[in-house]
Amino acid sequence: MKAVAFLLTLLLLPLSSVAQTPAPPVVKVLMNPQVIFTFPVMVGIDKGFFAQAGVNVQAVIHSGSSQTIIPSLARGDIDVATISANPGFFNQFAQGFDAKLIASSNSSRKGWNPAVWLVVRQSDWDAKTIRQPRDLRGKHFDGATPGGEGWYLARHLMTNAALTPADMTFSERFSTAGDWLASLRNVNDVQAAYEPTVTQLEQQKVGHRWISITDVDPNSVAADKGLQQGDVILEASGKAVERPTEIAQAFDAARADGHKSVLLRVKSGDNVRFVALPAQAAS
Repeated sequence: MKAVAFLLTLLLLPLSSVAQTPAPPVVKVLMNPQVIFTFPVMVGIDKGFFAQAGVNVQAVIHSGSSQTIIPSLARGDIDVATISANPGFFNQFAQGFDAKLIASSNSSRKGWNPAVWLVVRQSDWDAKTIRQPRDLRGKHFDGATPGGEGWYLARHLMTNAALTPADMTFSERFSTAGDWLASLRNVNDVQAAYEPTVTQLEQQKVGHRWISITDVDPNSVAADKGLQQGDVILEASGKAVERPTEIAQAFDAARADGHKSVLLRVKSGDNVRFVALPAQAAS
């Protein structure tokens, strides 16, 4: 009886007196399951790699522009996020935000498909009505989420073709995989989209991949001025740039005011320089 009483006494001891295993640290990771950028993190969660390392990863689902991610990082609402290397991202460091660039989650190598594309409706491609940027005139064109890489690519293409949204039916509202499918089937001739959806659109013969985020026209005006992928535009027409939309607005305003060029302040690696580009960029 004494042994039983001793055992009951042990069982009734306060839980605080028993050594507890500390809970693993929680890391909130912002992920957009619609795009391929977050695929490595998703695989890591599924395979239990983070749990094995003693880290509790909590996925925070997000499907908007990279521009809306920066405030969440600054407030501490999330700990890690994939984000486009846009001017707003680099400006956060100058503004003192507590954020650190860890690594690139997306790179292009020979034989690899880039992650961001402009996709042409298959019927338009087969009819050969869209081959050059200037063919966008009069077409229906969607740039996906404003501030995203697809949107950036769409606006860059229009600038190179000396076109504005007024020269076509341009929208910025199709932002998910389901949207992109419906867009090319029912609404738009060209859609900005991301992998793996681009491959699926081709497999279903809905669209044809046209121009990617890694394409550089060696004959473009920007290339002639020495601008390269990875360069960051800090100012346009003397105004600090915090959003990609402000760059496009600077060119639109210059054309509307009859100005011949737009002066850009550009960061290339560790160097900062000024570059003047024609307001009416050549195609």
